[in-house]
Amino acid sequence: MSHEEVVRYIQDGNVLQCPDHTPPQVYSLMRTCWHRKPSSRPSFKSLLKSLNAISESLSKQKPPQQSHV
Repeated sequence: MSHEEVVRYIQDGNVLQCPDHTPPQVYSLMRTCWHRKPSSRPSFKSLLKSLNAISESLSKQKPPQQSHV
C-alpha cells in the first residue's frame, strides 16, 4: 500500500489490522490511540500505565513449550 493509499484508507474510517504476533491487549490499546477525536485518545501517562500493566501481565504468562526433537 502506498503512503497515499494508507492515508485514504485511514480517512475513510478504517484502521490497520492487528500485526502478526501482537497480543490482543496491545492491539486494543493501539486502537484507542487511533480514535478520530484527539481528546478521546489516551494521554502518554495513561499509555505508560497501560503498557506497564500489559507487560506485567504478559510476563506472568507461561512461555510456550518448545519441543525437543
